[in-house]
Amino acid sequence: MDSEEREGVVIVRGAASGFAQEIIAGPHRIVGDEPTSVGGTDRGPTPYDLLLAGLGSCTSMTIAMYARRKQWALERVTVRLRHSRVHAEDCAECETRMGKLTLIERDIERLKMVLPGLLDLAIGGTAVGTGLNSHPEFAERAAAEIAKLTGLPFKSHPDKFAALSAHDEKMRMH
Repeated sequence: MDSEEREGVVIVRGAASGFAQEIIAGPHRIVGDEPTSVGGTDRGPTPYDLLLAGLGSCTSMTIAMYARRKQWALERVTVRLRHSRVHAEDCAECETRMGKLTLIERDIERLKMVLPGLLDLAIGGTAVGTGLNSHPEFAERAAAEIAKLTGLPFKSHPDKFAALSAHDEKMRMH
């Protein structure tokens, strides 16, 4: 087996005079380039497009693998990615405040469709949804604490009995 066709080996080569690059990944060959607007020949995806394709593929494959292991009937996973450059001073969560930063946004379509329902917790619904023997504010306080710990907008489901007996949101993920 040629050293260029080994699994886990990626070779990138191109002339110093332009942007077009031959990319060899095992037995696969593709071209990476820049658009003509920045001096490339637009013969293939940009390096950022290739990076996003790798991240999206990995995300989609991981979700599909997890769904198979859980025996969920998942038909399709769509991962949409965007790349942009932002000024560091506009980034509240960033450690640095100088220059520009690369921002990659990732949307996972199937999860976005069902996430609101998954954030309604069947919490505080003891005794089959009646809330009997629990503090009247337990559900709201517990959901607020979970939301604070996770950074996600969890809340107590308004109908404890329905939340405990139905799994509509989970089924929509199938």
